[in-house]
Amino acid sequence: MPSAAFSDVVGHEKIISILERTAAYPASAYLFSGPDGVGKRTVAWRLARLMLGLAPGVSLDSHPDFVRVMREEGTQELTIKQARELIKRLQLTSAAGGRRVALIEQADRWNEEAANALLKAVEEPPPGVVYIFVSEQVEALPATLRSRLTLLPFGRVAEPKLREWLEGQGITGAQLDRVLEFARGCPGRARRFIEQADELEHAWQQVQTTLEILRTAPLGRVSGELERVSRHLETAEDSEAAWREWLSLAMQDLGRVFRTAPDRAVPLGLGLVHAWKLAGTTLSPRLALEWAHARPYLTSRSIPFFLYPSYL
Repeated sequence: MPSAAFSDVVGHEKIISILERTAAYPASAYLFSGPDGVGKRTVAWRLARLMLGLAPGVSLDSHPDFVRVMREEGTQELTIKQARELIKRLQLTSAAGGRRVALIEQADRWNEEAANALLKAVEEPPPGVVYIFVSEQVEALPATLRSRLTLLPFGRVAEPKLREWLEGQGITGAQLDRVLEFARGCPGRARRFIEQADELEHAWQQVQTTLEILRTAPLGRVSGELERVSRHLETAEDSEAAWREWLSLAMQDLGRVFRTAPDRAVPLGLGLVHAWKLAGTTLSPRLALEWAHARPYLTSRSIPFFLYPSYL
């Protein structure tokens, strides 16, 4: 049974048990990884509160020995300036005479220069400093930095556990089934769906419409639809997050496509996987989706093998 510090966390009992047993002598740097909404950020906040000895109701953000790092508004990366400010802050003496905790959200967004600056700080942290990195895309962190972190992978919460929690929130019947379908084992996604049901249902329906076009429409119609989707997503405040949300919904709906047209579902699925890999890079995920549609029509005679893009 989790302690009061983690009482509101859904699932992840093994990870919580490990953290509670080692809280008195924690690792110097953790990497919490897992899909969006799975609960890793919630556990990170609860661990920070536990290590700093905060009483219930006391704000973590206001604690002088807590540092939170996240992308600045309107930016796509965590910068070298932020890395240097973090390192400088953690070199100061603890204000409360105990530990200092740094929570780095979206840790996969560090640019290369900033990640290199952090590497030495993580290798030789000042006494009493604990870093908690939180990331969806672990492979996006430089291997040298990643290898210095204690990795704790957060898996999706089992459906019976998530169902029990949602029923405790008063969610039942058809609404419960719909929330579980959207959440896919992630309590945070379940909360989002409950709070923004109409908006997310509309987005989901639009994704289903696009997949149907990709599956059945001629090349010109497909190109126009991908142009529309790409323009909408790439002008979002956080284009990478917008693309990943769209792709997540598309992958979720792929089972329906497979049941009706397995011959088109396979290349479309490969296209979605490659598009996911391109999100956040200098290449648009749209390229992977266009390639997935065009490739079945190409033969070795129509395009030389050396012209096939290696990133797809």
